Amino acid sequence: MSTRLRALRPLFTISLACVLGAGASAKAATALDPLAYVRPAQTTGATLSPSGKRLAVVVHNEKGQRALAVMDLPMDKPPRVLQSYERASVDWVHWVNDDRLIFRVTEWGDDVQIRDDGRAISAIDHDGQNEVLLTSWRLSSDTAQTRIRSRVLPYTWDLLETLDDGSDDVVMEDVKFDALGDFRGRRLGRVNTRTGVMTPILLGPEISFNGQAFELDSHGNPRAVRVQLRDRDRLYVRGAGTDEWKLVSDHGLKDPDTVSPIQMEGPDELVVRGAIGSDTQGLHVLDLRTGKINPEPLLSVNRYDVDMEPDGSVVDKHAGRVLGARLKADRPTTVWFSERMATIQQTVDKALPDRFNEISCGRCESSRFFTVRSLSDRQPGEYLLYDDEKRSLSPIGSTRPWLDPATQGRRSFHWIKARDGMSLPVVVTHPAGHDEKERLPAVLLVHGGPWVQGTDRSWGRWAQFLAAHGWRVIEPNFRGTLGYGYRHFSAGFHQWGLAMQDDLADTVKWAAEGGLIDIHRVCIFGASYGGYASLMGPVKHPELYRCAASLAGVTDIRLMFTSARADFSRNLRRYDMPLMIGDPDKDAAMLRENSPVERVADIKVPVLLAQGGEDRRVPKEHADAFEAAARRAGVSIERLDYGFEGHGFVDASSEADFLKHLADFLDRSLKSDPAALGAKSQ
Repeated sequence: MSTRLRALRPLFTISLACVLGAGASAKAATALDPLAYVRPAQTTGATLSPSGKRLAVVVHNEKGQRALAVMDLPMDKPPRVLQSYERASVDWVHWVNDDRLIFRVTEWGDDVQIRDDGRAISAIDHDGQNEVLLTSWRLSSDTAQTRIRSRVLPYTWDLLETLDDGSDDVVMEDVKFDALGDFRGRRLGRVNTRTGVMTPILLGPEISFNGQAFELDSHGNPRAVRVQLRDRDRLYVRGAGTDEWKLVSDHGLKDPDTVSPIQMEGPDELVVRGAIGSDTQGLHVLDLRTGKINPEPLLSVNRYDVDMEPDGSVVDKHAGRVLGARLKADRPTTVWFSERMATIQQTVDKALPDRFNEISCGRCESSRFFTVRSLSDRQPGEYLLYDDEKRSLSPIGSTRPWLDPATQGRRSFHWIKARDGMSLPVVVTHPAGHDEKERLPAVLLVHGGPWVQGTDRSWGRWAQFLAAHGWRVIEPNFRGTLGYGYRHFSAGFHQWGLAMQDDLADTVKWAAEGGLIDIHRVCIFGASYGGYASLMGPVKHPELYRCAASLAGVTDIRLMFTSARADFSRNLRRYDMPLMIGDPDKDAAMLRENSPVERVADIKVPVLLAQGGEDRRVPKEHADAFEAAARRAGVSIERLDYGFEGHGFVDASSEADFLKHLADFLDRSLKSDPAALGAKSQ
């Protein structure tokens, strides 16, 4: 932790009502208030210790910063506030063992919010004693003007995994990048959280420099590693007690047969995630002795991939078993392999009907207590504690208690057909208080990425804010979206502005034919790739959209390959992007034809363009070039700049300001006379 961060005055003023989730203390907010949707959540996490004896909760203090509190279970005593600051927030917390936690803190300020200055990782006992600084914001462990070497690691070190092996140790990783953002190696070390002593874990040169995902055995020894080098994706494994790595999988970077390690089960079996003999990503067992993957899956689901997030598989580390897997289907879903956990899921779902209930635990097979993250399409989310001995649920905290679920829109999930027969999942948010058979003005909300997990029926802040204004919000999971199998993902290769854009148009037509929307009153909006698609919408399908709004949108695809300010690595530009977007030389004409900056004269509707001044993913030059071209072409364009924001918002007030301007812009456009849409730029 930086000296400046350690000197901050603690704020021991978190109310018990806040920690235990009593919503009465929160101020009510109107459904049209943008800040109600983007202000920091009141409770952002609840994590059980390995045996389930204690609970760590991340809540917001009176200064709006995330603070860390711990309570013993059952919850019959006040929580202990371990860390709370005026200018710093707790990012995450994990239990090292039942008595000790590891957590990361970041200090924010106008001068540091983009550079992540003040970031540090510490460990602390459950009673607030014996805090040890493990990493801080500096490049070296050397102390100036002395031969004493500090045990505090530089900021490049981060937590890889906790162990639950009875020790105070964790495994941390040091990831190195060069000045252009290219990956240049990774080191692992076992760190004692009481002393700060790091013991290097030796991997071998190829593994050390190119490893992307590791799986450790119960002793903390790496047994499997996924390596990505140039255009290859490989999996190496090694037997117990040996230093020799064996190559068991070698595929092209985006081939469907790549696999990733999930969990060691016993000395010689590794659970992996991959599409083995199937279009969708499932779970399989790899025998480390033979290097063969059993083609019979532990789990494979038609149409849906097993979640690729770090918690996509529920693991009991103490038992050394995968107990379940999470899916983003039409709603968040957990498939349990454990009979006990399946029974608990049924009990919780019965107690909380019409909710999406995600259960978490430490030693799941033996714990009495479990945390439940419960949400729905209209409920932003709350955390509860389930007591399996008493079969009872108790509130821990709510995310947004100031929002009344009755004011939020119902969300529905649909499979539709694109013009070429491709199946597309679509989520619709129906404004509260409106008949679902009523044709309403609509906003087509296009997600970013574009290669991200798809949208499901869970509460979404932007969609609900827009729906609160009476607009039906349509969110297509167009081709290229992850989570729906390899065919759906790979169908988006080389399709920016082409089939991916047609998917959006086909979704609008489907909604109109189904009586959901007024096809003459539709605007398109998105961020990042969604911003790109929003600007291309009135170019490719001018008959469909009354206006277009873009936040941090790509306006010139070619700049993604050439911009010196962009954070894309050379490896990404050389191998991933040519495969997925197009080759900058061979496909130059296609990339030019499908760049909004080159087609701006074809736009005949109003445009709202918003940009962060510190954006390195889509640098400001994208917005600047597009605005200049739009004004030359006489396009009606409004420009919003947020100088200290990057690729997305850090400051809630900035995001709220953007949403207010967006709502005003959409309201004017959707109410206006279509004949007036060709007005000159202001």
